[in-house]
Amino acid sequence: MLLAIDTSTGTSVAVVDLDGGILAEAGTNDTMRHAELIGDGIRDVLARAGVRPADLSGVAAGMGPGPFTGLRVGIAAARAFALGIG
Repeated sequence: MLLAIDTSTGTSVAVVDLDGGILAEAGTNDTMRHAELIGDGIRDVLARAGVRPADLSGVAAGMGPGPFTGLRVGIAAARAFALGIG
């Protein structure tokens, strides 16, 4: 099961299961508030999917193309979350 994060345009977060597909997703087209939205998005999709961080097998981050600042927020969030859950 993966936590997928993409901030190449707006902010998108999803919990994806190989067998079950997309269990929960959240997103916005707002291209200016990635940092303000990413944490809530992660918390919300995990809660809606009924998934604990320890249940995840990995974290995936979109690498672009897209604006540097937006991409940097998504990549940093994915890396920090992955490090936090080990």
